[in-house]
Amino acid sequence: MAGFPSKFLQRLFTTTTNALQPDEPFVIRDVPFVFLAAILAVSGLAAVFLLLFLWFMRNTMASLVSNLSTWLGEALPGLGPIVYAASFGYLTVQPPRFREPDIFSHSNLCRNCEDAVRASALLCGRRGRLVRTVEKIPLFDSLDEMQRSWSGCQLCEALLSNKKQDDAQVPEVRGYGTMNTPVPSGRPRRRLFLRLTYRRSSSRLSQGLLTACLDDATGVTEFTDIAISTGPLKESGLRDPARNDSWLFTGSHPTLDKVARWIRTCSETHESCQLTESDTGFLPSRLLFVGSMSEPALRVVETKTDSLDEQNSRYVALSHCWGGQVSCQLTAQNYSGMRDSISPDVLPQNFRDAVLVTRHLGIPYLWIDSLCILQDSLADWAAESPTMGLVFARAVVVIAATASENAHGGCFRTLPAPTYELELMRSEKAREQCYISFGPHRSSVRTLFDTRVETAPLTKRAWAFQERLLSRRLVHFCSDMVLFECNSIQASEFDPVGVSYEKEPYAIREGRIISWFEHTLLDPLVRMTRLGGLDVSEKDRARRGIRGALDVLQLLGRVPDQPTLAERVEFSKRWFDIVSAYSEGALTRQTDKLVAVSGVAALVQTHARVPYLAGLWDANSVLEMQLLWFVVGNVHPKTEPYCAPSWSWAAVNGRIGLLPRDDLQTTRLRSESIVFRAQVRKSAVFYKDMEVEDATNLIDFGSLSLSGPTADVTLRANTLETLYLTLKGGILGLGVALEFFPDYDPGDIEEAWATSQLYALRLLTIRHSDRQERHYGIVLRVKSRTVRPRREATRFMFTRGFGSDSDSDDDDDIVYERIGVWTATGDIGGGNINGPPSSRASSSLTGGGGPRWKRRDVTVV
Repeated sequence: MAGFPSKFLQRLFTTTTNALQPDEPFVIRDVPFVFLAAILAVSGLAAVFLLLFLWFMRNTMASLVSNLSTWLGEALPGLGPIVYAASFGYLTVQPPRFREPDIFSHSNLCRNCEDAVRASALLCGRRGRLVRTVEKIPLFDSLDEMQRSWSGCQLCEALLSNKKQDDAQVPEVRGYGTMNTPVPSGRPRRRLFLRLTYRRSSSRLSQGLLTACLDDATGVTEFTDIAISTGPLKESGLRDPARNDSWLFTGSHPTLDKVARWIRTCSETHESCQLTESDTGFLPSRLLFVGSMSEPALRVVETKTDSLDEQNSRYVALSHCWGGQVSCQLTAQNYSGMRDSISPDVLPQNFRDAVLVTRHLGIPYLWIDSLCILQDSLADWAAESPTMGLVFARAVVVIAATASENAHGGCFRTLPAPTYELELMRSEKAREQCYISFGPHRSSVRTLFDTRVETAPLTKRAWAFQERLLSRRLVHFCSDMVLFECNSIQASEFDPVGVSYEKEPYAIREGRIISWFEHTLLDPLVRMTRLGGLDVSEKDRARRGIRGALDVLQLLGRVPDQPTLAERVEFSKRWFDIVSAYSEGALTRQTDKLVAVSGVAALVQTHARVPYLAGLWDANSVLEMQLLWFVVGNVHPKTEPYCAPSWSWAAVNGRIGLLPRDDLQTTRLRSESIVFRAQVRKSAVFYKDMEVEDATNLIDFGSLSLSGPTADVTLRANTLETLYLTLKGGILGLGVALEFFPDYDPGDIEEAWATSQLYALRLLTIRHSDRQERHYGIVLRVKSRTVRPRREATRFMFTRGFGSDSDSDDDDDIVYERIGVWTATGDIGGGNINGPPSSRASSSLTGGGGPRWKRRDVTVV
């Protein structure tokens, strides 16, 4: 072994020499294997050392590249166009800029927009200077979140203002006809991105255009681009050419003259804003007489006893936030004094401004809640509150102190001179700023309502919901402008003519839906030109939004015979448009939840003649569908004291949605596509042991008897902390998962629900064209197992529940409460459980070893 190295080197030399001789051919097998291995080992070691060298020198290399790029950028001003052209529009050059910590000191951006702007290489540059020409930066989790979180952000407003006008692909909207936020359903919403795009023209290679717009994860956008510019720092923006100095105070004579013109035009030309002959006789019990501009006065009048001018008995109503205790109130003690005269000095600012507007409009009477209802009399409140909805519905116009957080905030605002170049960020060091060319006059009317009204303090008040919805005309005094809405249009100071509400692809005549089509077919305007000999013009089409929902609900209930499935589905969807918007409002007393929307419900009930049950409607299988409401987002603790039965959305806090809404929107509305699994046997609500049916009545108890397939379930939570129910049984006994949406937060879930016996009741199955089924139902738990005497027939006859089969003789009253809803896709067992109830009262279906579903009669309170 000692001679191994010398012999190896000798052989290696001999082989190499022979290989280099030209008269003998070289053969690879003549090269020793060890020689080849040595070459590979040396090459590998060299590669490893090179990689380690590059790793340890990475910062130095990056600095060298940056310095080289900087030198090239200074030496070659045209480097950007060259890189853009060479990369076929994929790359450009952007040096670092706007790196100071206080670049947003003079702008008004939300936190999400600030983070997105800082993260943009197109806006703030990069050390290597080479950046991509298209960026998508996460902005908000959904369009709904973006609109709700708006608090004056200039970039958000500019992005939202550039929504495309063609909204045919957005059939469901919330708001009052303009807000294109999808109403809540059980499906996740698409995430929003800020998409920045840099373009260069081939004919003008030295110039480029940077634009921004909203985008989603699918790459489909409903918004157009806005231009972003960079230039020298300006200490003050340019004046807005759309407004003059007299408009800088929203209580100025030019502004109030514009309000008067809006009201006059609406009264003379808008057919849908007029009162019928049967509606003209109503007057509130009390009004404030305000006189005129030349002869001012202020006192309380009784409309039933005082002599009012019948030719001019019109009145204005004020909608405002109390924001705590109102200093000036009508009480039994000061009643006689206020009948004589009221000093303007004692009025809060909201009241004083409303009096001034009323006089300017030439209307002699004004209604204000705290001055027209005795605030220390429960009897007077009980007498006046049922007609609260009519007060706003019959007013000539409603003045809304939209931007005021309390009674002292006032309607009018003094404003600084507006600009039309809105700054995004600035660099004091480089004396440079980045801005967008945008101002309120460039905003669409829809965006102005989204940003000035939908997020305002008054809109967050639940009582103000029906005040706004029921009013024929309403003037919003916002934080920086005045907006107008009625049953026909919405308008702004910058667009006084206004825009009409968006329309649905159907019309309603004599309570029937005409030209009901699915949105996935041809363009609705083309499809609806004629059907069955009936012309469906643009003006006949039903309106979208909350005001449109109220119209549809009143019209659909007038069907003389059995409504179609499409009409029943649309009725439920439109009602929950209203419920969803209303349920976001705040209430000082949770017991007012049904009372504060009773005016809307009473109006629907008057025209539609449909039974009303604690926030839901009981007619033609509508109730079975409406029981599938759910709480959107985070759930809250259970409402105390009693507000409504557990099966009513009024029993919980939070924003409410209809769980199967998306499936109802996308499936074909045929009897074989939508299967009702359960039936409501009896329903009733009571107040002081008397059954009530009117929407304006108070309630203190409600009960619902249901017959449908039920199954035992257990509660579990997955790793994402999403609650699931597991059906007992299933293949190999593993069970079937049901997605669970709880109604409220019980505190300790393990203690409150996991140890309780829970039951799933199937209500609805929706079958899609691809034969995919989705099931929906409610989750129940035992509330009481006590033996109770039968109630009188006028009260409610309880039925037996899960404790026994439907044909059992057990007389125990087992009462249940609802704690949530569930949904599942695919086969969950149960087979064909939809026969006549009598034939399957005690049947038990396992679906081939699957979960056990059994039809039961249950009572839910």
